[in-house]
Amino acid sequence: MVYTLTALTGGTYLTFFLNHSIGMGGVLASSAVGLIAAWAFKKYAAAIYCGSFIGMACSIIFSNPLSLLLASIISGTLFILSSNMFVGFGGKLGFMAFAGTYSASAIIGTPLRTIDPLSRNLYFLVFLFVIIAGMATYFLQKALDIDAVTASALVGLVIALLFPDATHVVVVAAFCATFAGMVSPDRVTTYRQMLFLSILTGMLFVAAFSLFDGSGGKLGAIAFLATVSGSGMITGLKLIRKRLNRSTEKSYSI
Repeated sequence: MVYTLTALTGGTYLTFFLNHSIGMGGVLASSAVGLIAAWAFKKYAAAIYCGSFIGMACSIIFSNPLSLLLASIISGTLFILSSNMFVGFGGKLGFMAFAGTYSASAIIGTPLRTIDPLSRNLYFLVFLFVIIAGMATYFLQKALDIDAVTASALVGLVIALLFPDATHVVVVAAFCATFAGMVSPDRVTTYRQMLFLSILTGMLFVAAFSLFDGSGGKLGAIAFLATVSGSGMITGLKLIRKRLNRSTEKSYSI
């Protein structure tokens, strides 16, 4: 428990330093920390990656180092308590990071910001990159058997490095989609289902773009809501199909 909290907190401060002091930007900083964690600290990779999302938070809102510590403790506690809950859903780590940063901002009295909605001119690019990133992350897991943290961080890092501006909203949206792509292939079994989750992630990203600006973990929270609700829709459709098939078989037998 102590080591997990320490790992998560370390991921928070390292990412925050790379993000703001070095000027790497949130996506580059978080994905780099995630890759280092996955390769060098496998046992605590998920905790460190979760902390890295807190480190993506705005430096104005979390200007006091103690505010980051508070967010890390809250998220770390949730991380430990929820170890057996929502297993295999993408975005779970980010959701806990968001819970920590949101709670910390409320406690210290620095509310998160509301900004202008996403420009419609960017809709196509956002959805394109969301689909590419989500499907690529899922592919790395399903086809190449790469762990979820490495798959997400690697895709995020590559897109951030290849795009002219690593802080552009398109890169941010793609990074959000990598969290949806972290969903377990045992839970989402086909690429068609993953495509559906990616599109749903894009829709939620656009809808929530203006809300909770400056928080860490917002992207993961969006992906978490997309994978949980999307998986529920997929399961519901399967049940409806089964019942329709059974009713059809009964009608033929009669």
